[in-house]
Amino acid sequence: ETLSLVGMVDYKDSMPGDLSGGQRKRVGLARAFVHDPDLVLYDEPTTGLDPETKRNIWALLDRVKRDRCIVLTTHSMDEADALCGRIGIMSHGLMRCIGTSLHLKNRYGNGYQIEIRFVPEKKIAVQRFIMKLLPKAELVEESGNDVMIYKVRKSHVALSKVFEAMQKRSSTLGILDYGIRQTSLEEVFLHFSNQVEPEMYRPW
Repeated sequence: ETLSLVGMVDYKDSMPGDLSGGQRKRVGLARAFVHDPDLVLYDEPTTGLDPETKRNIWALLDRVKRDRCIVLTTHSMDEADALCGRIGIMSHGLMRCIGTSLHLKNRYGNGYQIEIRFVPEKKIAVQRFIMKLLPKAELVEESGNDVMIYKVRKSHVALSKVFEAMQKRSSTLGILDYGIRQTSLEEVFLHFSNQVEPEMYRPW
């Protein structure tokens, strides 16, 4: 029954040493769930696995976490974002914050990133358009000759105005498409890492 839960029935007669890394992770999960525990502690569930196997383990964990509490530790903020209902971020041995992913991003995030793909020949026109729309936006990355990524603080932007301006933009401007995303959980973690480090290493 437990092997069925983790999708390993076809390997019931195999030795763990003969299995792949992802399959061994599933065996480890099966061992943890044999007695149907209410609480499972899991350390670094997908470390060292390829992206496809990692996604499979995430889907499995998402399925088996129902009706029980799983506490996992991970260095992957994408993993925490995908799996966890509540997330605590530790830095230099201190618990810095705890809450849902959305709560942490809203409270500690530093704004939005706006990615714009455009016709290369229209780059200067696009830059002028963005600076007029978002005067306090900061160019943080250029990818090739046709993508720019800007960062802007929440207090400096009204998303409704950005969407409206983008929808009404002239077809001659050269913007092919755009995307807006909130601060990532990784950026929230880095925020705390940078904040704590000077406190931990200051001279006595």
